[in-house]
Amino acid sequence: DLLVEVDIQVFVEKPHPLLPQSRLAHNQLELLQTGKESDVTFLVKEKTFPTHFSILLASAPILADIARDTDSKTPIPIKDVDSSMFEALLRYVYGEEPPPDDIMEKDARKVLDVADRFGCVNLKLLAESALVESGINKSTAAELL
Repeated sequence: DLLVEVDIQVFVEKPHPLLPQSRLAHNQLELLQTGKESDVTFLVKEKTFPTHFSILLASAPILADIARDTDSKTPIPIKDVDSSMFEALLRYVYGEEPPPDDIMEKDARKVLDVADRFGCVNLKLLAESALVESGINKSTAAELL
């Protein structure tokens, strides 16, 4: 009789614990939409945007510098910016929500300008990428310079 002794080891991959998705971006966008506890208000054209200095400081430092020494009760006028572009900037600052595709396709240059003006580097990079994807030719290259 032949006796074979076998030692078997079974390795089972442990499942990764289910971690809930971060709600930070969602919560910050909600703050932007409600204006709750806002301490800085911007006036763009006829539209007001209640914002939060600490969030601006983290993601749009030039915008925070504009707001730094102002009276929190007086809206800060922002000139030469379309209110929809300013809103797109704030939605990115608060929730890293990129502008909708239709805006990026037809107005990437405006998004780039507003992101650059207010120090939102990641949105600027996103807009630059959209411009490159749309194709740069002789006429558009001159505009970009």
